Amino acid sequence: MILEEILRNLKNGFLTLDQTPVKYRSNPKVVLEALSRKNNRYPGRSPLSYAADNLRSNTQFIIKASKETHLILSWASKDIRANRDIVIQVVRDWGWALEWASEELKNDREVVLEAVRDTGCALMFASSRLKADREVVLEAIKDKYLDGRDGSALKYAMEPLLNDKGFMLEVIEKDGKNLQYASRDLRSNRDLVLKALKESGKALAYASESLRANKEVVLIAVQNDGTALQFASENLRANWEVVREAIAQSGFAFEYASENLRANRILILSAVRNWGYALQYASKDLRSDRDFVLQAVRSRGEAVLYASKNLKADRCVILAAVQNNKIALGYAAKELQSDGILRAIAGKSVKRDELLDAARNEFDNQVYDEKLFKLALSETSEKPENSRRQYIKMRVKQFK
Repeated sequence: MILEEILRNLKNGFLTLDQTPVKYRSNPKVVLEALSRKNNRYPGRSPLSYAADNLRSNTQFIIKASKETHLILSWASKDIRANRDIVIQVVRDWGWALEWASEELKNDREVVLEAVRDTGCALMFASSRLKADREVVLEAIKDKYLDGRDGSALKYAMEPLLNDKGFMLEVIEKDGKNLQYASRDLRSNRDLVLKALKESGKALAYASESLRANKEVVLIAVQNDGTALQFASENLRANWEVVREAIAQSGFAFEYASENLRANRILILSAVRNWGYALQYASKDLRSDRDFVLQAVRSRGEAVLYASKNLKADRCVILAAVQNNKIALGYAAKELQSDGILRAIAGKSVKRDELLDAARNEFDNQVYDEKLFKLALSETSEKPENSRRQYIKMRVKQFK
């Protein structure tokens, strides 16, 4: 098999490097062609494991191969890993490669800056000296790419920076949740914490216990993000003003209010107006209270999902809910989901006979449309049988 044929077969996918005669595996062109195949760029399938050892120290090959596989430094020789020019080129394209650079280059400011500009969390492989370098760390946290676990590159910074108020103020302006990386002392610093909360209410989770029990501090947090209520002290989660502000910002916040406040009609209605499904956090008694649930579903129809079983079978409740939000019909008791009028209001295709049946049931069970009923009475001199017929006729006409 001649070189040209091997290159052609590699290019067309008819051959892989492990199938290539050993004598050709030291040829840079052959290995580069194998690397250029997309299905060979991943760690578990890299042709590098079949390449000849002499290529590990081939500078030109390493530079070209770095464009095809990010793993090249992990395979390269010790001398290559200590070659500043090569390492800079590689980490510029893929910051993670800093892991395989020599210890000396991990302490090289320019090399590390290039790596963290590409991937902020490459900071984890830098020397301790550079993890405490203000410019290097600030450059690293510009990158939003995470390391597959949690947090930002800031978690790899060294303690002196994390205890520097000026530095932490700067990084908190970028993301309030960076407060989590501040030293214990700084997480008790009111000015710093307030700065963080104005950027992200959820940063309250990282404030000191004393500040999470401070009403003024917590109010700022929940006004930014109502769900920050979950991080407030137990006393403040039972505080009317704090909870009111939280649910005004986000109905989701009601989940974190104290049990007593979750039984408060005014607060739960306020939460439901913001987020219909907040009714789920109301007390069992309130979710079974017909008048209360009617108020809730008139504001947000979808709230009926969390009404009691009996109220989901209450046609007046479901009618009010569907009139506000069509999807509410799907939360009704099964027997009501086939009601012609409710289906029509929900935008479903309905036959005339279904509407007639529903209109008759409305009138006979006295769950009719009040305005339409009064109009029917006035047009039929208030004669019961005539008004029934007129009501049914007018009700069906609304939908057909």
